[in-house]
Amino acid sequence: AEQFSKSTDLSQEKMNDMTRMMEGAMRAKDEQLSATNRLLEAECTVAREARGRADALQKRLEEKSAQLDRRTHELASEKISASALRMKYDTVRETAEQETARADEAEASFARVRRELDD
Repeated sequence: AEQFSKSTDLSQEKMNDMTRMMEGAMRAKDEQLSATNRLLEAECTVAREARGRADALQKRLEEKSAQLDRRTHELASEKISASALRMKYDTVRETAEQETARADEAEASFARVRRELDD
């Protein structure tokens, strides 16, 4: 009976040791999971912040693109206006040259008539 009691005590002691070991392993696993959770939360925070910066940059890029489109349209309008003015200038210059040629012809004609009258 004494040996049975010793055997039972040893078995109980082994069970207690195993229980302590398992509790220690579970605590270590809990700590590992908690550390992993903290890392994941930190990574999520960093990702959210990066997403916020990316969204802000995207918005600024869209605004700059819209400004560039407006400026391109303005420049195209100015170029069209400049082309129209150039065409008008060319037409006026051509007309002025024609009028000058006519005036030269009229003066030459007038000079001929005067010479004929003087003769």
